[in-house]
Amino acid sequence: FGVRPSEMHSSEIYDPATRRFSPAAISSTAPDLDRHDAILLPDGKVLLHGGFNPPELFDPQTLTYKAIDYPFRPLAATASVRLPNGQILMTGGSIAIYDPPSNTFAVSPNTARPNGLMDHELTVLSDGRAATVGGTYYSYAGDPSNQVDIYDPRTNSNRPEGVLSWPRSWHRVTRLPGDLLFVSGGEVGPSEYEWATERTEFYDPQLRKSAAGPFMRVPRTIHTSTLLMDGTVLITGGYTNVNCKGRCGLSSAELFIPAQPVA
Repeated sequence: FGVRPSEMHSSEIYDPATRRFSPAAISSTAPDLDRHDAILLPDGKVLLHGGFNPPELFDPQTLTYKAIDYPFRPLAATASVRLPNGQILMTGGSIAIYDPPSNTFAVSPNTARPNGLMDHELTVLSDGRAATVGGTYYSYAGDPSNQVDIYDPRTNSNRPEGVLSWPRSWHRVTRLPGDLLFVSGGEVGPSEYEWATERTEFYDPQLRKSAAGPFMRVPRTIHTSTLLMDGTVLITGGYTNVNCKGRCGLSSAELFIPAQPVA
């Protein structure tokens, strides 16, 4: 699906058997897609949302998009996760809950971030709650935030519960065993500079406590951070600056071997 620096509204299908991509479809309502999100649903369809466009469903059987009735203001750089109850949590300037069986949305008041949010990370915890980590506020000139919020689906509430050691946006969060959150890289400077960092840290949602982690070998933002089966974390790609228009892309990878840093 399309993303910066040149917004697009096309999509492609990857076939693991042939290791090839093929054109899929063109978004039915979006003139372009920028900083959106896509999440796989239990029935095999894909929910596409964000990019300042209303949500859509992509059907891999027909290779077509279908618009969904969304009675709220579309947002840009949203994030989404599937909760244990099967619903989809979408966070950004507001908090929306999508129910796949009924194909409907509901909104939860975002009292933790009333000024709107984008470029954050959203991670489901083992107890079914979800942590929103860092990000950028719409109404504060794009400067990054260090706030950590917890959404509880049992009460449909979202509230601030801690802070990171460093404000970050465009960073990555990986949940380690024991619900420890490994936070890596991201943009840490004011919006007019937006430099990437090599700093990592750990956030413990139970203790509401942050601790410094090891430095990555290079500063990274918009990278990937993947927990492997042996417990290590593979960090790949990214940029050294989000606004460099492709001139500072990274092709390197590094491996983090975790230990328990928060006592």
